Amino acid sequence: MKRKWMMLLLALVFTCLLGGRDAAAAEEKSAKPVETSVTDNGNGTFTVVYDNTEEAKVLVMVSKDSVDYKYYLSNGVVTEVIPMTLGNGTYKIRVCKNTTGSKYSVKYSTEIDVELDNELTVFTNPHIIVDYEIKEKAIKKAVSLCKSLKTDTKKIKAIYKYMVKNYTYDYAKVETVRATAGYIPSVNQTYTDKKGICYDISSLFAAMLRSQGITAKVVTGYTPAVSTLHAWNEVYDSAKKKWYIIDITCDIAYYNAGVSYTMKKSAKDYDAVKYYH
Repeated sequence: MKRKWMMLLLALVFTCLLGGRDAAAAEEKSAKPVETSVTDNGNGTFTVVYDNTEEAKVLVMVSKDSVDYKYYLSNGVVTEVIPMTLGNGTYKIRVCKNTTGSKYSVKYSTEIDVELDNELTVFTNPHIIVDYEIKEKAIKKAVSLCKSLKTDTKKIKAIYKYMVKNYTYDYAKVETVRATAGYIPSVNQTYTDKKGICYDISSLFAAMLRSQGITAKVVTGYTPAVSTLHAWNEVYDSAKKKWYIIDITCDIAYYNAGVSYTMKKSAKDYDAVKYYH
């Protein structure tokens, strides 16, 4: 009987040792860095996967026709959808890691050929700058605002009026953001806080519009009404076959100050620089 107990004890010890070895092997396997990859989504965007668990400064550079767009990645194992907004053609994609100061080294490079039947498709989908999912509160609000409306014209006005009357400009945040390279807006955070900088507000507006099938761009550049780099929207009204410049951030300020304003802005007052999202 004593011998049986000894054999059973040895078997348990052996099993525990094996289990510990398997757990250690599993932990070692899980600790291996995720392989960097770039996948063309076929809609003017691509998905990048990158292991940034060491929390370095990492950016994705999207280049075409001597124009470079830079998108900064967050920490951890990152999966992000990145837009290619410069029309059809060949894009060079590079994942770059900061070495010292402002210098970066290329860790991954590839090319993507974009051939869309409609080059504006990219401005109808979510991505890193206009990031949303259908289940989120901001999108549910857009659905609620537009549920009985039949035309793009009415949907655009409904979402526009809601944001102008319910959001404010975050003056405290703008100072923090100026010191942050590659700031990425959060649709969810802006919707919840009911305030943000121009980049936040235009990103939220674009997300709510896109969720309702409306083509919308987030544009950066300059306007006489704002002394620094600014962000606004270009929105396509399919019912009227027209593009409109809409600057909700300025109109929020006008509304709160009791100053008259119009939704559609004049193109001559807006100077877009290279970034379109």
